[in-house]
Amino acid sequence: MPKLEEAHIDSTYPDIGKFVRSITSVKRLSLCVKVNAEEALYREGICFKQLEHLKLCPCDSNWSKLLARLLKDSPNLRELEIKLNKDHKASFDDPACLENQLNYVVQSSIPSLERFTWTWIYDRKTR
Repeated sequence: MPKLEEAHIDSTYPDIGKFVRSITSVKRLSLCVKVNAEEALYREGICFKQLEHLKLCPCDSNWSKLLARLLKDSPNLRELEIKLNKDHKASFDDPACLENQLNYVVQSSIPSLERFTWTWIYDRKTR
């Protein structure tokens, strides 16, 4: 059976358990999903061993929980991009504060990461 290498997903309230299990072989993943707090934390034991590039839209209030789990479960992640998709509204009030928190988390917890891009509403970038 062929393995999925790239996925672009924009969905509201997917069954996160089934959804996550179906994409564990991807190398490149672009996500914009709206989930409730419990669904944001899919079950332990799922690993994205092939994932090298992750792009996540921060328009859902639980996006940071999903990001934390994905970072933990993606040992070979090389590129992380947090970018608000066109026509989406940010789920946070203070982009500068969030940017500082993201930089700290990313730099301290992902040894394989080579590039981190944070693009918010005004197209300001941080690496």
